[in-house]
Order: sequence, then structure tokens, then C-alpha cells
Amino acid sequence: MGEAASPAGEFTLRVYRQDPAGASVPRYDPFRVPLLPRMTVLDAVAYVQSRLDPSVAFRFSCRAGMCGTCAMVVNGTERWTCRTSIATLGSRVVTVEPLRHLPVIRDLVVDMTPFFAKFAAVEAAFAPKAGKAGPARILPDAPERRAIAPHIECITCGACTSACTMLRWDPEYLGPAALNRAFTLIADSRDALGPRRLALLDGEHGCWRCHTQLTCTEVCPMDLRPSEAIQNLKRMLAARALRQVWHSLGAAADEGAAAPVEPAPPREGPPVPAPPPRPARRPGLAALLTVVLLAGAVGVAFLLWAGASSRAAPPAVVAEGAHSPLPVAGLALYRELQCGACHSILGNGGKTARDLWRVGARRDAGRLARLLRDPEEVIPGSGMPRYHLPEPELAALVAYLSSLDLGAARSVRVQPEAARGARLLLASGCLGCHRASGAGAAQGRPLAP
Repeated sequence: MGEAASPAGEFTLRVYRQDPAGASVPRYDPFRVPLLPRMTVLDAVAYVQSRLDPSVAFRFSCRAGMCGTCAMVVNGTERWTCRTSIATLGSRVVTVEPLRHLPVIRDLVVDMTPFFAKFAAVEAAFAPKAGKAGPARILPDAPERRAIAPHIECITCGACTSACTMLRWDPEYLGPAALNRAFTLIADSRDALGPRRLALLDGEHGCWRCHTQLTCTEVCPMDLRPSEAIQNLKRMLAARALRQVWHSLGAAADEGAAAPVEPAPPREGPPVPAPPPRPARRPGLAALLTVVLLAGAVGVAFLLWAGASSRAAPPAVVAEGAHSPLPVAGLALYRELQCGACHSILGNGGKTARDLWRVGARRDAGRLARLLRDPEEVIPGSGMPRYHLPEPELAALVAYLSSLDLGAARSVRVQPEAARGARLLLASGCLGCHRASGAGAAQGRPLAP
């Protein structure tokens, strides 16, 4: 954080303070901090500690968005403080708090021991199968690789665990981070503990505790989808239950067929006439109940699949020709805000609201901005939530929606890394001086043609 640049004003940083060892009552201490160019929340907390109050405790390491140790709750939302620009928050009062659902050591520092204990509970270490001499050959387009890839880059920052509302009511719940890791191992054909690990998740504190509120997916800085991984685990458990019922029915039938029949002892006296032949028996109550149970299990499995599909992340596409970082950053915002839960793009996504492909031809940028600021004012009764977005993020989301026209009949896919990079570029404030593909200011050297 440079000191040469003059501050562009001041803002208030409210810091959560608590010292459990000293039995102090939690409080918020306000500090007036100069707003320096490109200042992040982590910069602001470091400024307070180094200039105003050296007793403020917080944790950080790389300052480059790679380790995740600086994760905190900023204005009510879990964020990496090293990647959160003060300017993008759009507020002159910034409140920082420790991660939720973890013991506070002091101020903004939490004890991560319970967090990693959940990883140990699901046996989160890879265990190779016996007899595998060489490396497994899994092609890049293999189904299991495609299933695991969206969940593999977790850096255990704890943001998803802090955002999970179910951990407030059930502290023993394994949580989204541990369950996400468990899914990546269970879905891996090279792992030897899949069945045992899956059994560990089938309980009161396992994946059934998740209510699919998607808060973990919304705050993940790595754009992972823990809620989708948990839904996949539920489908695996439902399939396992169906197989167990089927095997138990088959075993019962085999046991009944193999039971020996003892001959009746000889009778004295006149012979007893043979009874008339019985009519063919209709399926009894037990068979009917079996069919009903199987149908119900199939229905539950289908509902789990449909629920996960309706909440899946929207397709990572932009219109062909949209090369500016603004629409790509807007794509990342579109995913963060879970717009795809209601809207679809090219038929992919939710079904309760209209498809947004070519929305740029139906709505100009100004109307889209007004709609995102106050949906009820533009379309009364739409039911669309109101987003309080800072202007840079609003402009990026409008640019993305507008790019879905461009007179293009085709779309191009955007890699998650590219969308995340454009989002970080927007949040960093670099476009305040530099230009990149037509976006930003012209004072600095262009970052891209």
C-alpha cells in the first residue's frame, strides 16, 4: 500500500473486538481511515493496526488471493479482504467481523480447529486402491473428471462454512467445505474409501442437513459450487439406498425358495382327500408396499436431481465478439448473484423467468441499469430482488447482459479462470487508470489491446 498518493477522502472502519481470554464483551471500535487509491479492506485493517491501535488482531499471509487466511465478514458478506477493494463496496462505513461459526481467539482471528476437524471426520485424505502400480489414465473429457473439476480448487479459507446458516443450528453439521472435499474423493475412481466415506455422510449431521440455500456457493471466492457437490452426494446416497432395498428383496426371495420343506408324519385311518387346487395368488400387501417404496425412492431421487439442476450455475457464455473485461466480469457477477436460478441463457438455467439471450436488443443499457437498481419501479410485480451493487459492478453486469445481443447468433464459452480474473480486475480498481480491451481510463498504460 503506497504512501505517496494523496488520500481521496476518509471512511469509517468498524472493527469487531473481543478477547475471550480476558472475558471482554464483544464490541465494535470505529476508526477513521484515509481512503488511499486501490486500498483493500486488508490494507485498511493493517493501517489501523500500524497507525491507530496496535492491539487489533487479525490474520493474513500472501496478500495475493492465494492462501485464503485473510477471509473475514465484510459488511455482512464473507470475503477475502486482500481482494476486496474499499471503492467497490460503495459505502463510507465498512464493518469487518471474524468468520462465523468458529471460536474467536481474539478480534478478527478465529480458531480453525473445528473447521479442519470436519475434514478429518470425512477422511479427507486420498487413499489409493491396492494393486495400482502405475498412474491412472483419466482423460480430460472423462465424466468423472468433468464432475470433480468444478469442486477441486478449494483452498480451505472457511468462507462457505461461515456463510452456512445450518451450522448455526447444528454445530455438528459437517459443513459445505468438508462435504465438497468428500465428493471429490468419492467421485474419484482411484480412491479406495468411497463406500466407507459415503456411509459417514449418511446421518443427521451429514449431507442431509443441507437445505440447499446456496449461501456457500454465493460467497466462494474460487467460484466453486459446494451446494452442487452436496446434491450429488444426496443422489449417491439415494441410489445406494435403492440398491440396498433391491438386494434385500432378492436375498429374502432366495431364502424363501431355498427353505427345506419337512414331510408330514404318516396318518392313521382312512386317507384324507387332497384339497382342491388353489387359484393363482395375486400380489399381496407386502409386494404392493415394496412397489410403493421403490416408486417413492425413485421420486425422491428425481426431486434431488431436479432441485440441483434448477439451481445449477448458469452457462459460462458471452456473445461472440464480447472481448472487453467488463462483460466477462459481469458474467462472474451473474453467477455470484445466482441469476440462473430463475433466468436461462440459450435455454440453460432456470425456467421461472424469461430467457436473457438477446436481451440487449430488447432493453437498452440505461433501462437494464434501472431494472437492476429497482426492479419494482421498472417492472411492478416482477418479484425480482433488488441488488445494491456498486457502480462498477452494476456497469459490468449491464455490459454482460448487453453483450448477449451484438447481433450474434453464436456464443463462446468463458473459462472460470478468465471470468474470475476479469472480476478481480474490476474489483482491484486498476481500470480507474488503465484500459483493457476498450474498458477503463486512459491515464495509465493499456493492459490489453
